[in-house]
Amino acid sequence: MHSRYECMLAETAIAGRSSNGVLQVRRFLCPNTGCDRRTFVEQIDGLTTAYTRTTPLLREILEKIALALAELVDVCRLR
Repeated sequence: MHSRYECMLAETAIAGRSSNGVLQVRRFLCPNTGCDRRTFVEQIDGLTTAYTRTTPLLREILEKIALALAELVDVCRLR
């Protein structure tokens, strides 16, 4: 293990209020000298993915909203 750091994850609203979680993750050094990445961060299955700051549930909700808005725009264009 190389180090640890905290990351903030946006989560779905609870009782109408925004919700965030603070997660402490570990950073590891790659032992392979031929590896392009010197360090990498652990990912927690079902909770984190690389380069994201939202939980899978919130991401799914935002994707559904985006698709619904895109469909609405298409319907308005057809009128």
